[in-house]
Amino acid sequence: MTKINITNNLFGSSSQFKSPHSIVQFNIDSQLNEQPDALFLSYFSIDIHEKILESDMMQKLPIYLSKEAFELKQQFALLGKISETHLNYKIIPINTALTIGDFTVIAFLSDSIYTGSLAFLVEDEMQKQAFLAGDTRLAGPHKKRTKKWIHDLNRLPLDVLILNTVNMIDTNYYTEITVLDHLIKLLKVEELTAVNVANENLYLIHKLATMAKKLDKIIALDKTTYQLLTYFYPDTEVISLNEDTSVSIKRHPEKYILVNIENELGDFNLSTQNTYSLTDLLENNNNSLPINSHLSSLEVPELLNRLTHKPKKLILIDPNFDNTIVTY
Repeated sequence: MTKINITNNLFGSSSQFKSPHSIVQFNIDSQLNEQPDALFLSYFSIDIHEKILESDMMQKLPIYLSKEAFELKQQFALLGKISETHLNYKIIPINTALTIGDFTVIAFLSDSIYTGSLAFLVEDEMQKQAFLAGDTRLAGPHKKRTKKWIHDLNRLPLDVLILNTVNMIDTNYYTEITVLDHLIKLLKVEELTAVNVANENLYLIHKLATMAKKLDKIIALDKTTYQLLTYFYPDTEVISLNEDTSVSIKRHPEKYILVNIENELGDFNLSTQNTYSLTDLLENNNNSLPINSHLSSLEVPELLNRLTHKPKKLILIDPNFDNTIVTY
């Protein structure tokens, strides 16, 4: 029997796609009862890396991820955020069939807040097909990626469609585009301002730096975010916070926007009303701007309407809670 694991975050909900000779496990944790044949990551993070290291079984697996996600891992290692290990990370080709035992897996780029995020189409030996959309949105900045896999899915009658969703009661959420339109009004003040961006959304920080330039301001970043951003977006005009740049910021605070510098904010004369947090959850903070980082429950019908074939089973997973909702 072939068994593979495809995960978004290694936490939360778990679901299986079974046939007589194979199993796909989604969103696994570190407690595996038997040795899988491969692990597929929809994105890379330090938490995922550490979770894999907790399991002797997972340490022995080939671990497939995108080229960008692999490069992100390398940058974290250079920064000393993760230790170099013997883990068998492999770059998976995009839009290309990969055979693992009884499975064929095709990886698609996904429109996600995470660098190098993927969605996966899996076909087993019985020619049953499951699609895991991963962390994707319909209103993100890389809509062409979503359109690509929707186009490919329209040629297939899916057996299982698995979507990460957020059950949105409050619809006051922003996208990467609309939150920048809102921020540009807030950051025009002639004072020092600060923004915290959750989940190292590098694309959003890159666009924030472009916006800051139009305001004649400069983005100052913590060392880690600075290295990651300048690696993936080398033309971005930003500075790293250090002793020299701190002096310049204190002399002309109105010219700077501090990004992801929570631990050093006490060194600057910064009002709380000029400190903003871009989060993926609605928080009890007047300056919190929640960004929709997953498909909302309101977007699910829209996605289904774009599919030619209705999937035989639709599974909605809320990544923030340990529950799985099977709608049909």
